[in-house]
Amino acid sequence: MAAYLLAGPTNWAVQFGLLYLLHTLACAEATAAVIGPIFPVVVATVAIVSAGLSILAIICARLLERALDLRDVSHVAAYRRISVTLHALAIAGIAWAALAIYVLDQCASMHPAR
Repeated sequence: MAAYLLAGPTNWAVQFGLLYLLHTLACAEATAAVIGPIFPVVVATVAIVSAGLSILAIICARLLERALDLRDVSHVAAYRRISVTLHALAIAGIAWAALAIYVLDQCASMHPAR
């Protein structure tokens, strides 16, 4: 049950961690030449895949309940609403984090002007 409820926040956390990893690699002097040029495309891909997983979980909530054998759990409808809400919040967080990468200078804080 906990995995069902925490799938949305976990999806967002994984996306956020990947974003930070990619950001660090894109701004580090040793890997900037390799990662820097493809950084925006990779960020968009990770965001689309992560958001897509949460959207799929929202659309297929009842199928997930059957697959996890949660139909007989009391208050399953309330748990479904909680799960859908958490996935919706995860989608908002995923979009916000991905958008920030395109709006802000990606390495400004790591390489201050001298």
